[in-house]
Amino acid sequence: MDLWVPDIPKGKRKAEAIIIPTAVKTLQLLVRKALPFESLTEWKRKKTPLRAGVGQRGNKLVIDAVLETYGISNDDIKNWGGAVDDKTSGGKNHDLIRDGKLDTRFAYGGVPEPDTEELGRTVPVKILPVGETEKIRQVIHDATDMVSRVIPAKTYFFQDKDIISMGFPEYLLVRSDLSDQTAY
Repeated sequence: MDLWVPDIPKGKRKAEAIIIPTAVKTLQLLVRKALPFESLTEWKRKKTPLRAGVGQRGNKLVIDAVLETYGISNDDIKNWGGAVDDKTSGGKNHDLIRDGKLDTRFAYGGVPEPDTEELGRTVPVKILPVGETEKIRQVIHDATDMVSRVIPAKTYFFQDKDIISMGFPEYLLVRSDLSDQTAY
């Protein structure tokens, strides 16, 4: 694993630290398979009514920024006859999709995500790309610092091709005097 030590002169540092990359969490846009679009761009063009689970707090902020990149707001979703649920997240949104009360969930986490695999066994679903063009990926990156990710084909049994998405690298910040024995 590569370690990164900030390039800041010792006298200017507030603390000695090392940043260790740990993982990259990926945005997974899960939708009912019957919906008549294959991308956010197509959804915006068709203005299909959609009941969207966008999560809470930090997830909602990220989702809102990504949707804004596509020129989609929560008001647009409502004006198209849809709804936005920002009160529930995680497995609860999967339950709402399973019960027919939501059409989509923006999941943010590791790949594969067990809840997504489980939902796909009970409800026909698909994962849509996020950042399907280089231009859109760059705009999303500039707005959020997210990086390009690929969800490899067959990550989920219902997914037969690679899916472009975006994600955030996660890091562990530790004191530079932390021993290797304690760290690992």
